[in-house]
Amino acid sequence: MTNSSSLTSGAIIYQVLDHDIHFVRFEESSRQSATSLFQLLERLYVSSAEAGYLCMLIDSVDEAVPITATVRDGIALENRYPQHVPVFVALMHHHPLASLLDVMLRPLRSKNQIRLFAPDKREQAIAWLLERQNAIRATHAAHST
Repeated sequence: MTNSSSLTSGAIIYQVLDHDIHFVRFEESSRQSATSLFQLLERLYVSSAEAGYLCMLIDSVDEAVPITATVRDGIALENRYPQHVPVFVALMHHHPLASLLDVMLRPLRSKNQIRLFAPDKREQAIAWLLERQNAIRATHAAHST
């Protein structure tokens, strides 16, 4: 089930799922897909400040973005928003070089957590995101008492 927020840019599809999980699916393997993703992330960094976290489910099973450009753009976004909320990304992939991708994503993990999931593990990916949400909420509740 999804909430009412959605966007289709031609390069990506974006929806807000239940439990405030932001879903992105790449519709094409292009630089434009990466650009659309980072434009969306920039907006979400700002709008997620009150919640204190951002949970994303990204589907790159059928289409993938250029890895080098994506890592470069991710680092640039991190530099522009060093105080952004923690971001938890469950990345569904079908890429033979997943271990290389995992290594290349490490520079983006200073505040973020990115976990890779196989295409048939969508439910586990969502469960992992919900665990992250619950941990953040528990931490916020402990600090507010």
